[in-house]
Amino acid sequence: MNQEREWAHANMTSESVNYLNELPKEITEEYKGINIHGFHATPADLFEVVLPHATDEEMKDRLMANTLADVYIYGHIHKPYIRYINGKMVINTGSVGLPFDGLAQPSYVLVDIGDNGVQASIVRVNYDLAGLVEDIEASVDVKSNFTLFARFPFTLLLKICFFYFSYDDFPHFLRHV
Repeated sequence: MNQEREWAHANMTSESVNYLNELPKEITEEYKGINIHGFHATPADLFEVVLPHATDEEMKDRLMANTLADVYIYGHIHKPYIRYINGKMVINTGSVGLPFDGLAQPSYVLVDIGDNGVQASIVRVNYDLAGLVEDIEASVDVKSNFTLFARFPFTLLLKICFFYFSYDDFPHFLRHV
């Protein structure tokens, strides 16, 4: 993943890099009496890996240090799941462009907080892969980026679009999702 990160960083504007650097490392929100703690990998580290099969103790130590939270939401591992530990919900949102769970579909999570508590579901989305590839080939210098494109499943191309194209260009590609 280092090559991908370096490529994305080299193709981003300094404005985009600054924007990402200014984002908070974690968020805490309260909604209808439910406390939510969100972060990328763990609250303490942007790159630490906590997999779905980690023990309850590992989850508590590495993801659930904020004992006031009722719902913990994170990403990083690209494997969507919902798990309950001592009445608290741990959610991994999965990935839009590079799922690591074997399904070549973007995923996201819906969290519904209502009068009866919290419900969450993982949503998978189909998209026009052939159309996306066609648009990318028409818009990107594929020859100069062939090594990068050839190494990854086509679902990664959607992720690359987030980094490669300007905001004004991106909605054109979003129509395939």
